[in-house]
Amino acid sequence: MKYFSTNDLPLNDEMIKFWNDNGYLVIENFNTDKECDELMERSSYLIEHNNFNNQKSIFDTVNTSRYCFITWFLKTKITSVYVYF
Repeated sequence: MKYFSTNDLPLNDEMIKFWNDNGYLVIENFNTDKECDELMERSSYLIEHNNFNNQKSIFDTVNTSRYCFITWFLKTKITSVYVYF
């Protein structure tokens, strides 16, 4: 796996190429441990207290291509996305 540093920001040519080839970037120490803990706590709270039965979703894992996600992501101007597996 390729790792980048916050020192590489703003995006450089290598990062843009990696993004275009792979669809993701791993930037070490992008957030502090405290910020990550707060994000995980908030995510857990939202998952535990949400009724998912009548939710519309922009994406599904079967019918949405990576291109659609990247296009949506770039148009929304979101500054960061966290994905946990």
